[in-house]
Amino acid sequence: MDYIDFETLEHEKHILIQDLSLDRLRWKQIEKARNEFLLHETECPDDVLSPQILESWKRSRSLAIDPDATQLCIRLNDREYQRVTEKNADLIRIAKPLLHIIEDLHLENDYIFELIETGGATLTRIGKLDLHKYIAEKSLFNESTMGTNAHSLCMRHKAAVHLMGPEHYCRVLHDLAACAAPIMDEHNEVIASLLLTQPLPKNPWSETYHNLMSHTLGLIASLASAIEYRMKCQRCVSLLKLQRSKPEPAERRPSASGDVANRTFDEILGPSEAIKSAVELAKRYATTSESILLVGESGTGKEYFAQAIHNASRPSGPFMSINCAAIPPRLIESELFGYEDGSFTGARRGGKPGKIEMAQGGTLFLDEIGDMPLELQATLLRVLEDKRVMRLGGKSYKQVDFRVMAATNRDLLEMVREKTFREDLFYRLSILTIRLPTLEERPEDKAFFARYYLDECRRKDPNGPRNFAPETLMRIEAYHWHGNVRQLKNAVFSSYFAAHGDLIQPDDLPASVRDDPRASGAGRRVPASGRGVASLTADRSDGRQAAPPSSSGHLMLREQERASIDRALAQTGSNVAQAAELLGISRATLYRRLRRR
Repeated sequence: MDYIDFETLEHEKHILIQDLSLDRLRWKQIEKARNEFLLHETECPDDVLSPQILESWKRSRSLAIDPDATQLCIRLNDREYQRVTEKNADLIRIAKPLLHIIEDLHLENDYIFELIETGGATLTRIGKLDLHKYIAEKSLFNESTMGTNAHSLCMRHKAAVHLMGPEHYCRVLHDLAACAAPIMDEHNEVIASLLLTQPLPKNPWSETYHNLMSHTLGLIASLASAIEYRMKCQRCVSLLKLQRSKPEPAERRPSASGDVANRTFDEILGPSEAIKSAVELAKRYATTSESILLVGESGTGKEYFAQAIHNASRPSGPFMSINCAAIPPRLIESELFGYEDGSFTGARRGGKPGKIEMAQGGTLFLDEIGDMPLELQATLLRVLEDKRVMRLGGKSYKQVDFRVMAATNRDLLEMVREKTFREDLFYRLSILTIRLPTLEERPEDKAFFARYYLDECRRKDPNGPRNFAPETLMRIEAYHWHGNVRQLKNAVFSSYFAAHGDLIQPDDLPASVRDDPRASGAGRRVPASGRGVASLTADRSDGRQAAPPSSSGHLMLREQERASIDRALAQTGSNVAQAAELLGISRATLYRRLRRR
């Protein structure tokens, strides 16, 4: 992402809960209101509890959090915790020195100061407050495990939060005070939080303590802003280094036929594990000389991958491509094999080399190979086997050193069964196969690409909207992009130039997205929580269907399934890929079940 709006780097943290003081009377009122809330499910008066804390209490109750629980976390094994820290390595490196500023405060009480990632795992901490009896090391602790708490609230509302005593949902936290502030990226998305936890003094309602907490909360919010700024600066520096270090190799210049390979693996973007896995596989395949078949729907980036593989394996050679669906069948043969002077009516004087011949020392990319005429497939197979080509009307073969890559959005194996594609050619082309995921299989990439193309629009015209309205982003995430990234890009460009205000609103989206019922109704966030997955009714792996339950049994299973999904999503911070892994089902299955809720 080359464009970063530097105006967003300078901002003040919004304070969610302004009144930090709890006099003795209000303290007693909160305790009484909490007891009534837990015992009789009565609402709390507006002047006693903030709406944000009350909503958190309600969520905690709906998640069946035990207010008297003493174990407030979910343990991670060493491998899981290592994965979390590796993912946040840059954040840890930048935040660690700043955390030690707290030590200069010379706080009278014990304390613990933590950097917490979005799922609730502590990335690094200082201080000596002993919370291990409630919260184990290398664990997840968030609203789904411990009820109302400061760091979950601050990340949910993107604002600094101060929480004292009985405002916590679980009783074991009532002798603690917590200050938390969110850390956000350049797109205003929360990536972590800073949390300071201290024991409450004897008189927590005193004016002296109130003033101390006001300054402490301001300091933590400032530290969070400083970490944000350094993260964004590092992002800018990394982008500049990448741009300056990129060579301009000869293969990036158009060849005689106009073909250009100007993509590298660094330019295949997306934070999802699905696309990262495909890139890693392609990098390994690039080190070989075997044929590669790229399989994926339209708009999934098949040509991007072909160019990146070429630039990683044969960068000094030409990249010759031919779209078998875009050229009339009678012309494909001459395009591939070339022709001699006078070989047919209209042939160019002196003849013309074909794409295969011109791919000497480089790559031949056959896009939409499923549309190649059946009668040409046998000739192509022979060329691929012998690496020799004869022009149309020619009398001798020419040896050619080239690598072949093919791409298709069709089921070639099914075409083989239908006798519309040669089986021997299929196996020759698919020695190494890379399946490119659709956008539905990498849902976490939807918002990423929406912002990426918004940045691209702002580079072209900086006077347009600066961001998406939250409901617009929800529609983008909920919509099924049949055209994948290409369709999403076109929708963002259309919305950008149609918008009038500072934010792109749902009405600015193309009609196909704006009026889609799934995009308008299914974009809500699903509440979530804990680990229990045993009750999830997953698909049978042996292909047999379980016996249909009774009507009442079916409803009970559906409720159990919903509860399990909610717990898994909460534990993973609404990361669908991780939740699916935790539940032991595919992401597609999880999305299907979320849509039917």
